[in-house]
Amino acid sequence: MNYGDLKSDIAEWLNRTDLTDKIPRFVRFAETEIFRELRSRENEFTVTYDNSTAAGAHLLLPENFREVKTVTWSGRVLRKITSVDMESRLGRNYDTTTTAFTIVERKLVLSAGVDNDPANWGESTLEITYYGTESLDSLPVWQTPTNPVDSVPTEETDTVITQTDTNTNRLLEVAPDLYLAASMKYALLYLQKEGEAQMWHQQAQAKIESINRESKRADLAGSPNFVANAYEEPNYTYSRGSV
Repeated sequence: MNYGDLKSDIAEWLNRTDLTDKIPRFVRFAETEIFRELRSRENEFTVTYDNSTAAGAHLLLPENFREVKTVTWSGRVLRKITSVDMESRLGRNYDTTTTAFTIVERKLVLSAGVDNDPANWGESTLEITYYGTESLDSLPVWQTPTNPVDSVPTEETDTVITQTDTNTNRLLEVAPDLYLAASMKYALLYLQKEGEAQMWHQQAQAKIESINRESKRADLAGSPNFVANAYEEPNYTYSRGSV
């Protein structure tokens, strides 16, 4: 499944041949809505910064960033705090090592202990796992095996997507029905068929919720049940006779 296949499917479902130049815009609107709500492994990305990274680059979030999942410093999971709490910590020099982070104006702010130049980090690394966009048309993207971008973008530059019918991404490969439903909603709104558009909207929302639930189940699959603070090491307690 690729961009060209999707546009052909939309035209077939609409039973129209006069909207060819409009369909890419319907897809763009659909992607905007999808990635505003999708939080799944299909739009999960990881970027790692180390001593080979340009100075200050770790403070800027990737262009396709939507929401952070985890931030780790040399394998230690950092705790997310509010910007107000961060100002207080930094003002009082509260932390001697990096234990927390926050996000202000699409920039990562760390509590302490991280030089602005990664060249001075030694063997330490900063890793950000986040939910983002992976567009077929023109939204910001990040390099993945299915991504049409020819080179890995930097955090300082916008990514320009070449619009070709062979473009694809992970979400289209596993959920072409979601792309179709969301695009059909905007196509029918354009045609002023609000009743039909609402039907497709409900389908798209149901598919997003289903994918999100599937990803949450996958996160928990194969693990023993325990209760722990998300930012601390789990304390496993096994009953006698358990494996």
